Amino acid sequence: MIGGMYEMIFALHILGAIATGIIGSYALVILYRGEQTYRMAAISLGIAACFEIMTGTLLSIISARITASVVCERLIVYLALVAIVEGLLCIRMRGISVAFPVGTVVSPIAGSLALLGAAFAMGF
Repeated sequence: MIGGMYEMIFALHILGAIATGIIGSYALVILYRGEQTYRMAAISLGIAACFEIMTGTLLSIISARITASVVCERLIVYLALVAIVEGLLCIRMRGISVAFPVGTVVSPIAGSLALLGAAFAMGF
């Protein structure tokens, strides 16, 4: 039962990583082209980051091989890339006097990081 659940969550995690890559690439393209869909790109990237953190945390909970500390190590690089793209979107949006959706972007990421912290504290 757990093996099947692990493989399903792992597949979702990989699909989420692919989706995050596509969303991040799309965000960079719209930044380059000067298209005005920055808000939707920022929100989508934040939700994708939340999904990846949550599935990574679930993998650490149900896997004997993956621990929360391993997820944290990989998460640093992942969140740095997401933060760079989100930062570029924020700068561009401020440049055209459009409010960056801080709450909508940060809340899901912060919530999923809290879940990861709880898993780490519980020894997973």
